Amino acid sequence: WVDYGCWYDRKKQSLKYFVDMQLVGSMGPPGGGRSVISSRFQSRFNLINLTFPEATQLRRIFETMLVPKLSEFDDEIKPLGVPLVSATIQIYQAVEATFLPTPQNCHYLFNLRDMAKVVAGLLVADKHIISSRDGMLRLWLHECLRTFSDRLTGASDRTTFKTKIDEILSTSFQTEWSRLLGSLPESLKENGPLFSGIMTPIEDESASGVKYDEIDDIRALKRLVEDHLDNYNVEPGLVPMNLVLFGDALMHLLRIFRQLTTPRGNLLLVGVGGSGRQSLTRLASFAAGCDLFQIEVTKNYRPMDFHEDMKKLYHSAGVVG
Repeated sequence: WVDYGCWYDRKKQSLKYFVDMQLVGSMGPPGGGRSVISSRFQSRFNLINLTFPEATQLRRIFETMLVPKLSEFDDEIKPLGVPLVSATIQIYQAVEATFLPTPQNCHYLFNLRDMAKVVAGLLVADKHIISSRDGMLRLWLHECLRTFSDRLTGASDRTTFKTKIDEILSTSFQTEWSRLLGSLPESLKENGPLFSGIMTPIEDESASGVKYDEIDDIRALKRLVEDHLDNYNVEPGLVPMNLVLFGDALMHLLRIFRQLTTPRGNLLLVGVGGSGRQSLTRLASFAAGCDLFQIEVTKNYRPMDFHEDMKKLYHSAGVVG
């Protein structure tokens, strides 16, 4: 079609012509799992190279978003807009240079959207909740951990990331990991601060959305999640679950809840069978007030069945919801 404006229909044995149609494509440079396209195919396009923005351009983009937001906060937080953006760029550059994609870790791919996610997490901060400089820095640290560290697969990689972010805390904010987290429980001192909207009381039906608040009491968090689980188990139409809410399960639940309550949020859960991915997703979606849609695959499941399931999902999300 690119050469002749038509293609051959093998069933009808005739040419199909297409008018008023243009072909637009996008791709990254070869490498990291991306293949080289043929010179013949490439010659059919007008090529436009979009380079990655320079650090000065990135600072201007994100400072325009963050500085006005922080101007509403207390005086000790207002000056943090510029250094927070600079620190976010530094940690992104360090992560991109250190954690390269390999056959074992092919998902170690980082781009501009990751920086935007960190800044987006700062933009949901509430001035009535975060009232200190250290509180805002803990929020920034939490967003960096969720965006970058959660993607790392090994303990050694996570330790390396922690070292690099500690260096940035020292050079950009004259503080360090241990001092920022000094007042938190021991489990949080090691793994980092926690912020979530799940602490909005489930009986408070008048609450407008979730409040992104810092969690400093793991026992209170566990009691609240157990309340969500009890409500889930008595909900008509849902299959009751018997979950043991140990520490790692709570952390994974918060990670899932965070993405479900984030605009355009998405996540891919990687783990062995029986590790609780489905159960935690069901509970997190219930706590977030989301409708859960799951395809039921049988041995007779066909592509046509998949198309019908997609129609139901799109109608539910785009028309009903």
